[in-house]
Amino acid sequence: MKHFVIGIFSILTFTAYGQGISPTTDIEYAYATEGYRHTMEKGLDIKKGYTVKEIMKEVVSSRHVKFLGLYRDGENKPCATIIHYSRPSTTYVEYICVPTYDASEVMWSKTFKKFGSYGSDALRAVTISSLRLATLNNQ
Repeated sequence: MKHFVIGIFSILTFTAYGQGISPTTDIEYAYATEGYRHTMEKGLDIKKGYTVKEIMKEVVSSRHVKFLGLYRDGENKPCATIIHYSRPSTTYVEYICVPTYDASEVMWSKTFKKFGSYGSDALRAVTISSLRLATLNNQ
């Protein structure tokens, strides 16, 4: 299953980002995984120099998966994708960063480690949503 998820995210990031954008930075990764949560919980403004736009949302087996693009001001492709994963029946909310395909190996390792810690229901929800997002990007 882990290799399947890795393959899905490779396809997702390749189709979503294409060429012509600088890789996700450590600061952007930290904002996507921690800072954005803080921003939403406290009702603060988005980090200066960036915009967050909803790309797609899905409900799979009572799990909510929302994809948000983190855009640098003046750029039309996201420098990272934030996956907002939640279970409405609980207070559980998770923010996951999917960096650009050419981001550092260390950054990708963090992302894969995060997905490796999830149970099968969470992986299924994120995988199905990712496949749908990849097909959306190819239209």
